[in-house]
Amino acid sequence: MVRRPAFMVGAALQMATMVVTYSALGYQVAQHANGQSGRLLTTLLPDRFPQMVGVIAYPACAAVALVVGALWTGSDYGWGTLKTTLTLGPGRINVMLARAVTITLSCGVATLAVFAMAAICSVGVAAFNDQPVTWPAYMPSLQAGVATWLVLTCYAQLGLALGVVFRQPAAALGVGLVYLAIFEGIVVSFVTGLGSYAWVGKLFDGQNAAALLRAVGNGQTTPAAGPAIGPGEATLALALFLLAWLVVATVFQCTRDVT
Repeated sequence: MVRRPAFMVGAALQMATMVVTYSALGYQVAQHANGQSGRLLTTLLPDRFPQMVGVIAYPACAAVALVVGALWTGSDYGWGTLKTTLTLGPGRINVMLARAVTITLSCGVATLAVFAMAAICSVGVAAFNDQPVTWPAYMPSLQAGVATWLVLTCYAQLGLALGVVFRQPAAALGVGLVYLAIFEGIVVSFVTGLGSYAWVGKLFDGQNAAALLRAVGNGQTTPAAGPAIGPGEATLALALFLLAWLVVATVFQCTRDVT
């Protein structure tokens, strides 16, 4: 992971997202001394920082994870490093499994970094507004951390698969971000809002990711829109999506030329 700047840059961008979000919302609280800003302030305090991470993790941090995954495998084809790696001995399946393990660990590190930065920012907000520092309960925080890790890993694995399918980073990035921002963010959200078609959202990883992050930390700061998906159902769906992306990447890498 250390030899791949994309991992470090991705974690830094995710941490920066936390800083920008807390700064923007904290500035809004400081500028508007009313009941609404008071409610907003409560969401920025240390006892609610796991929920705030859930609000930001999808889609902002998920998009960064997708970009990192696509850059990794897509760049390997462009640089010719995959051919060199396979020439040295490891089989194609072993290489893909090693990538999956590495991206999972890197998403775990990114999750810890994001949670640490959110905690620091929440303490800063509390100190600036003369509020007491009260930390959240252990179990909801752990659940929120595991959920965030799963969501980031799922989208990073999607990026890995797209990099293998297109064998270049540019196309993989374009398709991945269009899928995340336009298809899932607009089309699927619109369809699920039609009432009788709310079940459609359960077929896509975005709605399951949002539902899981909304549920694990009792996240009252997240929107209530979308299909009714329980945390167990969302976890299973994301695990299946992650496995599906891994299978797709493995099949394409094993059945096509690496150049």
